[in-house]
Amino acid sequence: MQEPHIKNGVGGLRDYQNLLWLAYFKERIMTMPKLVESKILRDSERRALDRSYDFLMRVRAEMQYLGGRASDTLTLQMQGKVATSLDYPQKHILRRVEVFMREYYTNSREIQLITSSAMERLKLEPEPQKTGLLGFLKPKVETFDGFSSRGGRLYLESKDALASDQYRIIRAFHHAQVRQLELSGELRDSLRRKLPLINRTFQYARASRETFLAILSRKGEVGRILREMHDLGFLGRYIPEFGELTCLVQHEFYHRYTTDEHTLVCVAKLDGILFSDEQRFRGYRAMFQRLEDPAMLYLAILLHDTGKAANTRHHEDASATLAQKVARRLQLSSERRKMLITLVNSHYELSSIAQKRNLEDPETISQFAAIVGSKANLDALMLLTLADGMGTSDENWSDWKEGLVWTLYRYTSDYFDHGHSSMAISQKSLAELREGVGKRLPKDYTEEIAAHFGHMPDRYWQMFASEAVALHLRLFRNFLENHLRSESGALSPAFRWQARPELGHSEVAVCGWDRPRLLERIAGAFLASHINILSADIFTRADNLALDIFRVSTISHDPISSAKDIAKVEAQLSESLRVEDFDFRPLISRAARLRTYRISQDADLPTKISISNSDHPVYTLVDVQSFDRLGLLYRLLRAFGEAGVNIALSRVTTEMDVAIDSFYVSNKDGTKLSDSGIRRLQRLLQRACSRTSE
Repeated sequence: MQEPHIKNGVGGLRDYQNLLWLAYFKERIMTMPKLVESKILRDSERRALDRSYDFLMRVRAEMQYLGGRASDTLTLQMQGKVATSLDYPQKHILRRVEVFMREYYTNSREIQLITSSAMERLKLEPEPQKTGLLGFLKPKVETFDGFSSRGGRLYLESKDALASDQYRIIRAFHHAQVRQLELSGELRDSLRRKLPLINRTFQYARASRETFLAILSRKGEVGRILREMHDLGFLGRYIPEFGELTCLVQHEFYHRYTTDEHTLVCVAKLDGILFSDEQRFRGYRAMFQRLEDPAMLYLAILLHDTGKAANTRHHEDASATLAQKVARRLQLSSERRKMLITLVNSHYELSSIAQKRNLEDPETISQFAAIVGSKANLDALMLLTLADGMGTSDENWSDWKEGLVWTLYRYTSDYFDHGHSSMAISQKSLAELREGVGKRLPKDYTEEIAAHFGHMPDRYWQMFASEAVALHLRLFRNFLENHLRSESGALSPAFRWQARPELGHSEVAVCGWDRPRLLERIAGAFLASHINILSADIFTRADNLALDIFRVSTISHDPISSAKDIAKVEAQLSESLRVEDFDFRPLISRAARLRTYRISQDADLPTKISISNSDHPVYTLVDVQSFDRLGLLYRLLRAFGEAGVNIALSRVTTEMDVAIDSFYVSNKDGTKLSDSGIRRLQRLLQRACSRTSE
């Protein structure tokens, strides 16, 4: 985990101490040399165990000196301080922390693996010697291929079984998979000792290639075996590209595991889909069941993050290059190789495009279809995206994100079936939606319904059902009636607040006349009232009316329940609309001081800003990813205003304390930004994301 517990976590100090205590109660031994004498530990294991235990003790002592109190959780904030105090030489704080934490995980993993093996040798859970009637029948023993099985475990039939046929090393894992067996402690020890045999000849041999692909071909049964391979050190030797990920730490916004652990969790998540009865997974399960080549999907998951070891800006490209090497070594057919490279190189595309792009734009769908290449690849990529999303952290795969991914999947699947004409298929569902909206509203809404369906952008219709659209139409009428009743032609927008306690936020719809920097002012009004913006979707009708949907919460992640807070937001927004260049920054700075940050400034996560003119035929696309804090969105929107840029579409999201915002923008005359305009906007956005701007 990203913040390990140094005492009670897996591979922590307790594992070392438990071994000594259990050895004392079982064998009356309580020193490491005695454990070696009793053959519970090998001497090399004892030395490695002592080194790793000393390292953890040194880290724990440093944590307590720095914190001035007892502390056992190695928090993100503490990691940078300990790395600096222990004199790791890297100049950049993030690199320093990554090197330190990789050494930490390497040592804790050593403790976990060695103590687990020692527990096996202690035989704390003796195998049953007799079964059946009155205990007279011996347990069933089956022999095959130089192995034997009994009591649910796999054993070597003779001590020289691996020496006489080195490919039994990989076949041991296959037998354990097919027969649903656990590897015995003796077999694990033998496999570890034979790891030097996993050389280039072994990697390229047909016998090992066929067995490895057979292991990856068993749907729903791969995760346990790959983890066993990894724990014994076999997987990293056989697929050295994956071996480079062992205990690799990278400071990314989503991941809560080391890179090797994340990959194995992804494989386990995919396994679970095949047996899941949950309603939300039924579509994935059917997709997985009809998948013809599961080995390429499992191999793609195994390799999808291998490029991270190279520490390049775009790890997908590096991962694809490494996958090409593995494909050649495994001598995959051209068709399988093409599928593997597509999945690895594009493993982030489905999720990224679904969250950041306008899915009603035919250009988006055709470009994505060109990347995927085929319907079979699309199905496999859908399953990889699910596994990758669920494998980053429990919070990462939200219903909102899943809905967007399914929308992109359906549109792309239709595109493969019908080509460009597939986008017209949605007109039928649009007519059905319009009919449903009409049934929910009085007859005198006929003209307003026609205007709404005629002027709203296509992206709006994919996101809302008839009930929500009807509520939005009532809000539009409320705004227009207030506007007509006001003698001064009030500019104040209309609000609709809905608490969603089951989701921990409130949903706020804001309707008003579109005007320059309106979105900036709405964001400022929320933030100045200590209200956190979690996500937003922005829609502008062709008749110059705007509908902005915000999901907001208190700083403690609760829905907005205070009538006083609601009135304050609406009053501040009305006031800001009366002043041409109203500046919320002093109010936001005052509010921001009340918020505590989980990650210290010393170990802040990097900001990524991408501005592209090539990804869309009409708009310049802007993607911003930065550590979130109160006031960030307002500063970003103010930067767009200062640059004289119009925002046509946007998707604003906050997940796990990270802002992930996408904007479709243009100049005021509707053209794309020039090179100089892009450079100026880049500087303004970078300044907005910097904490020095607060």
